[in-house]
Amino acid sequence: MSTPQNNKAKFQEMLDFLESRKLKKETETLKTKRSYSEEIKKAKPESGPEAVDRILKEIKTARGSVMSGDKPLYPGDYPEPMPDEQRYKTGRFSRGGIDESKTPIPFKSATGLYEKEAREGTPGTTSYIGGQRVKELEGELSTAQSAKESGESFPKQGMDEAVQAKYREYMELFDQPRVQDTQHNFSGRYVPKEKSRHLAELATREWFKKTYGQ
Repeated sequence: MSTPQNNKAKFQEMLDFLESRKLKKETETLKTKRSYSEEIKKAKPESGPEAVDRILKEIKTARGSVMSGDKPLYPGDYPEPMPDEQRYKTGRFSRGGIDESKTPIPFKSATGLYEKEAREGTPGTTSYIGGQRVKELEGELSTAQSAKESGESFPKQGMDEAVQAKYREYMELFDQPRVQDTQHNFSGRYVPKEKSRHLAELATREWFKKTYGQ
């Protein structure tokens, strides 16, 4: 026997079914659109001008996440200002008969580490990580600009630059000149120039296959 409560339950069940089918259809539509968009990107790689515009926006966002104008958003990520007497070695010495009271020596064993951290932030902090990301994007921007000027796609230009850099790396590895220790003895590995190039080319091709699967 039908009752108002049963009718209401059946009606709600029907609504839930229709809503579920509608949601499923919308989900499938979104998946189709996403797949289509991904296929379009594969078929038409990002151009140089497109990459330049995109990366400029990303740099602005990345820099804005750690800086406000020229001021850091996280001042505590940088070392405290250091007095000159701690940053320099002091003392008197004579140079050409003229006494000088201070010899500039960069802090931390003349490595310039304090100055570096004062510019970039202490390693591991938000400011430092954000700054490193900006540097990475600036490198990508340079590649995008080269792609724009050459007419190559951004991925192709990036791949070409990576291959050239890897080849130079292998050339430095294989191109080892002989070092003369004494009048008659040589040390170090000696590889003829032609063989160095050949080995670097072989190693670069192997790296290319592993990296790009081609």
